[in-house]
Amino acid sequence: QQPEAYLEQRKASWREVSLNLVKLSQAGASFVLSSIGDAPSNFLKNIRAVVKLGLPKTTALRALTQGPADMIGVGSELGSLKVGKRACLTVFSGDPFEDKSVVTHVVVGGRVVEVKN
Repeated sequence: QQPEAYLEQRKASWREVSLNLVKLSQAGASFVLSSIGDAPSNFLKNIRAVVKLGLPKTTALRALTQGPADMIGVGSELGSLKVGKRACLTVFSGDPFEDKSVVTHVVVGGRVVEVKN
């Protein structure tokens, strides 16, 4: 178990970085979000927390979808729902940025996979 002071310092640092995302959004800057460096079990929880701090949901969604696709040069094929694009979807039980919403299905390459929670 980590010392309390260390945990508080990490929380403060996380909040500062998260508020920087809100400020970048307010300034009109583009950015992407990635799970690199984050435990998979924390990724969605952390995105939801940044939205609660003020990051607009539409900005968060773009930073998770079209933004990364554009960044790596595949935005014409992936990143949004459009005729002719490959559909890779994550389906939620409700608003993906709400804590109670869970992943129900994933679609990759036209194959639908039900997710059991």
